[in-house]
Amino acid sequence: MSLPRILIGRTPSASSRTTIQKRSFHISLPNRFNDACGLLGCPNVGKSTLFNAIVGSETADAQNYPFCTIDPNTARVSIRDTLLDELAKIHKTHPVYNHIEIRDIAGLIKGAHEGKGLGNQFLANLRGCALLFHIVRCFPDENITSVEGSPVDLNPINEFSIIEQELIEADRPWVQKKLLKLRKEARNDPQLEKYVLPVVEKIAQDLENGTWARRSFDNHYSGKDTISEREAFLQLGTDFYKTMLTFKPSLVVGNVGPQDAATGNQFSQTLKEYTEQKGCIFVHLSASLESEVAQLGGGDDPEAIAESLEFQKEYLGSYGMDKPKVPELLAQAQTALGLHSYYTVGEMEARAWPFPIGSNAKVAAGAIHTDFIHQFQEVQIWQYNDIVNLGGKDAVTKAGKMKAKGKDYIMGHGDVVEFKLDRNKKAPKKK
Repeated sequence: MSLPRILIGRTPSASSRTTIQKRSFHISLPNRFNDACGLLGCPNVGKSTLFNAIVGSETADAQNYPFCTIDPNTARVSIRDTLLDELAKIHKTHPVYNHIEIRDIAGLIKGAHEGKGLGNQFLANLRGCALLFHIVRCFPDENITSVEGSPVDLNPINEFSIIEQELIEADRPWVQKKLLKLRKEARNDPQLEKYVLPVVEKIAQDLENGTWARRSFDNHYSGKDTISEREAFLQLGTDFYKTMLTFKPSLVVGNVGPQDAATGNQFSQTLKEYTEQKGCIFVHLSASLESEVAQLGGGDDPEAIAESLEFQKEYLGSYGMDKPKVPELLAQAQTALGLHSYYTVGEMEARAWPFPIGSNAKVAAGAIHTDFIHQFQEVQIWQYNDIVNLGGKDAVTKAGKMKAKGKDYIMGHGDVVEFKLDRNKKAPKKK
């Protein structure tokens, strides 16, 4: 059974190689423990409907009653990449896409951090995610019921603030506990005392004042990114970064009605302004419309796919749109995770490989296999635009435009590569 596929892709540019250089430490932090994205929000805001839109089938229960989702619905989604499709077409081979895991987490309510509404269970499900999609209802509907069973007044900012506060409250005791341990360790570790302790002290203080841990870290981390500073922060271990819910990158999704899918409405605009002031990425869409469009998919047959895409375009046109919004959402998710893709093209397949933005060639080679890191010799680079303009890798090579680079080459989104390896080189022994 093939995975659901979502179209995604953008033409690479020179800026894609340098965009994140100012935040290089953000890339090196061990905060991408998996590629799972968690959908969270208050009950009945459209999480399961959006989940169905993303996976392309009605696998999640999307009923109008609180906690209709208890155990998280999970799906692996193959992300259709238009750049990869073009490479496969030019080289007459089969595309193999990246994938991402989507988890539909049950609705949170006020007091979730204290266990209300099965809150502890739901928060634990969120801790296993690398990225959070915060879904907020921005459409009026008198039939929507609250946890108390009464109609819900439409107040997106209040709804967002409830979830925001629950995540902060869940993080506070954990950071305080970590801080006590860190203070003891810092007495015998000058690097921890100099670099890490002041930042964690600020994170704890800012959480008390309602600021997310990620934003606090970005505000107080020096940005000098010296080796000593980097090593000191990595000593904290992955638990420090993955456990804090407010340290995870997040996107706010304003869920509007189908009639407002193209431009949004006053509620989504107000939410956009409010959340962007807090440094959040915001996307508006209509989960119900996206779910309907997802049902129009044409399976794996190329002709059926082309026909269904044309029908989707016509259907979306009746709502003033020319394409679905889910691909934009997933593109934003990939950026929020700090990932780009490079491509390999062979006789059997053309494949996309995700790598942390700002990685050099040696590190990025590890996306294929960790042995590639220590066996790395050089990387051969074909630029995507050259391949499209000249008609393939061989034509680019004959034109003298293929470039050989060393381990320090900074990989860019859309690079088509082939790694040259020393297969006789053994991996270093673990100490």
